[in-house]
Amino acid sequence: MRKILIVGAGKMGRWFANYFSSKGYDVRICDVNRRKAEEVAREVKGKAVEGLRDEEMVLCAVNLRNASRIAEDFSNKGFKGLYIDISSLKRGVNSVLRKGRMIALSIHPLFGPGAKSIEGKRIALTPIVDTETELEMAKKLFEKARFVIVDEEEHDRTIAYVIQLPQLLSLLASKVLKDEKFMLFEGTSFSMLKMMVAVSLYQSEELAKELLELNPYVNEVIEELKRGVNEIGKGKVDIGDLKWMSLKNEYERAYRYFEG
Repeated sequence: MRKILIVGAGKMGRWFANYFSSKGYDVRICDVNRRKAEEVAREVKGKAVEGLRDEEMVLCAVNLRNASRIAEDFSNKGFKGLYIDISSLKRGVNSVLRKGRMIALSIHPLFGPGAKSIEGKRIALTPIVDTETELEMAKKLFEKARFVIVDEEEHDRTIAYVIQLPQLLSLLASKVLKDEKFMLFEGTSFSMLKMMVAVSLYQSEELAKELLELNPYVNEVIEELKRGVNEIGKGKVDIGDLKWMSLKNEYERAYRYFEG
């Protein structure tokens, strides 16, 4: 039975602990909060441990501020197994992984802890040394996932738009919608807004804060938002250039979802 150490007992650490447990791995959990580690360990019938022992694999699911430091710690300890980083920003941690001697896999699951399975879910792979070898490893570990290969610079800039833009809009909505009387008028558009707020912010308020602080590309998105708000404030109301998306198809999909 292969042994894996999950570093971090948060929502995604718990998700991957359950995933590897379902695949027959001997799962060990390590977290600065011993109680949380023990809780997840009980859930997956694994063990709560203080640190690395004889595990062949490590999956790091900690906050962004600590991802690079922990990767460096394991490298300095001489870990020679497979080290998997799942953090949402890649430039800093990937530079650490390239300097170390560990076998490294840098991925970003493009789904949250509410996912029921990995089937069909997208995972971004940011190569460290050899793209083909690392993709092959990732496909063996996460057989039914779909992979997107991207370098860390492009990854981090794209994250500012596809993850942080919904977070920013959700944060704005949470500051505007303070009165529950709005619920009396809830329709499809408002239901979708509520869903976006929940999907964007439930996973981790701390993650949203960290991305705002640590991703340099988010300033680009904020400037675009300011420009858009200014244009709307001047009465310029249009849908922009959305040739990549069919409004009709997305509209019908939303109604099928809610009426289903």
